[in-house]
Amino acid sequence: MEANHRGARRSVILGSVFAGLVIVACMPLAAADGDPSAEELSQYRARYQAALGDLWNGKALEAIDPLYRLYQEGGCLHHKCEMRLAQAYRYIGEIHEAHRWAVSAVERAKHKGLSGAEEYNELGICLFEKAKLDPTLLDESVAALRQSVARHSSPGDTYLYNLSQVLMATGEVGEAGGILLEFQASDGLRPIIEKGEAVVGEYERLAVIDRKYAKYTVRAKRQGTEGQILIRALVDANGKVADAEILHGLPNGLNEEALKALRKSKFRPATLNGEPVAAVYHQSVDLRLTPALVSQRRIGGDTDHH
Repeated sequence: MEANHRGARRSVILGSVFAGLVIVACMPLAAADGDPSAEELSQYRARYQAALGDLWNGKALEAIDPLYRLYQEGGCLHHKCEMRLAQAYRYIGEIHEAHRWAVSAVERAKHKGLSGAEEYNELGICLFEKAKLDPTLLDESVAALRQSVARHSSPGDTYLYNLSQVLMATGEVGEAGGILLEFQASDGLRPIIEKGEAVVGEYERLAVIDRKYAKYTVRAKRQGTEGQILIRALVDANGKVADAEILHGLPNGLNEEALKALRKSKFRPATLNGEPVAAVYHQSVDLRLTPALVSQRRIGGDTDHH
């Protein structure tokens, strides 16, 4: 498999050298031969769907060669090969190659007069990944993802979610928190399963069966700590919190109390095509001190507040 990967990379590099410029590279090589026949279109579609199946089923490396061959033959006139190549390379950790293909995908969308929502979304994700080494790219990532959201024909979806994650990284906690709460609350928004990919199939959202609430610590009471905690968690197929992280927290032990309460909560897992699946869950914990809480000296008598 590693040999195939190296071969795929060499093919992509040679292809880009031959084309010269990114905007030229995104033009299909078979365009000069005229429009494809109905039979060729059908073959393109079948090959594209097969590569897409590999991509969604965790076989990104296997998807690269078929997608690139399709790209060379002109199948990108009708399918988003560049964007899928960007995704495939991103999945295997080749982020610089992924970014190059994402730029090509955006240029193709402009040339074809497409909305570009998916292409800008992929570009924004690639820039976000590259920003882990070069933080100056965060603003470019935000700009690309805002373009994605603006160009999307319906509200929500993964584009809005991805924007919230980058905003969080740039310190725009207020806007990011608002997006996450909207995303979590609305049945009209497609949820995120594990790695943030769009859901394909009949999906039923996870549900909170019994929510437990964070308690104030003595230290937080005495110091008058108030505010909002934002948590992102992965709820597994058994309805258990498999992993959780604080996106925006509060001091004096309140983060720990919020996580403790979340892990004690009970969930009905999400289902995809009738089968339980892991899903990402966002929770907002709003902590406010009442006069009764301020006057308490012992944590044993605490009540839950949000």
